[in-house]
Amino acid sequence: MITIRQNAGWGLRGATWIVFLCVTSSVGLVEPLPAKSIIAAPSDTHLTHLTMKAALRGEPDAHGGDARLRDLRFAHLTTNDGLSQGYVVAILQDRRGFMWFATRDGLNRYDGNAFVVYKNNPNDSGSLSSNFLQDLMQDDHGYLWIATNTGVNKFAPETERCTRYIHDPGNPNSLGGASVKTIAQDGRGSLWFGTEDSGLDKLDPTTGTFAHYRNDSDGHFVGRISQVIEDRHREIWFVGERGLFHLNQKTGQITRPPATGNGLSADSVYEDEAGNLWMLTTSPIVGLVKYDRQAERLTTYPLGAHDVGVLASTSSGGVAERHPCGGRAEWIMGAIQPGSLLL
Repeated sequence: MITIRQNAGWGLRGATWIVFLCVTSSVGLVEPLPAKSIIAAPSDTHLTHLTMKAALRGEPDAHGGDARLRDLRFAHLTTNDGLSQGYVVAILQDRRGFMWFATRDGLNRYDGNAFVVYKNNPNDSGSLSSNFLQDLMQDDHGYLWIATNTGVNKFAPETERCTRYIHDPGNPNSLGGASVKTIAQDGRGSLWFGTEDSGLDKLDPTTGTFAHYRNDSDGHFVGRISQVIEDRHREIWFVGERGLFHLNQKTGQITRPPATGNGLSADSVYEDEAGNLWMLTTSPIVGLVKYDRQAERLTTYPLGAHDVGVLASTSSGGVAERHPCGGRAEWIMGAIQPGSLLL
């Protein structure tokens, strides 16, 4: 899964606009557009700009596409340019305009011209706890929160120092498990961590203590968590290998919506403007699933089937555009196409 986050209103310095999109070698992330792309204005760069056809959300044309953006210019940023590794799992634009890239081999800051790489130093407790990064976000105070396979790091951009939150089996108030897959902050300032094998954790940043949520209302372990979000009503939802779950913060009870049933497995979840939850799933289908909370109904969209109005990246390479008006998907970006994304 790839997480892409943006702080609206900030951009990198300069006049050339580029769009950062990320595709992994696993089943690709499928998200509605605001979370799928980050548009930033970096400084002039020596990298060659490439042109490709794409339709992002904007003013629709006669065919239901975007009348504003058709030809997007891409710059390929690779290890040759200073990126620590090509496997990027999360992208963030901070409030100062810097781009941050979390990889499987360290954290990268990009200013439009050059990279600064941050890695674990075994002799420095203020460095990253691990180079194997899994998620990245910025909180309301400007700190970066970095999920790794060895705990969570709170990174201060001004001092470039980390505060580590590590699992301690002898301390119930510590992080519940070593490997953290996803991070979210709710409207009250609490941090939520979805783990590989220890359920869901909530951190009170004021006290530094954790609350742990491991089992659902039927007493079953919730399994590996791949993404956690807060919806518009300040409700906590998360997805993973055992499906979609809702946490009632007043009672601490975790439930699975009846409409989702058994067998649902999801990598990511996104709330749209109508309050529907969209999930990229690997079971019962490989594709997109919409959960309509009002109607208590699931609608499935297997990859290559009906139009759902998203960009979908897949393991076969490329990105497919689908419009809400219907019809088959159009492949608009691919590794074998000249001027395409570098996959």
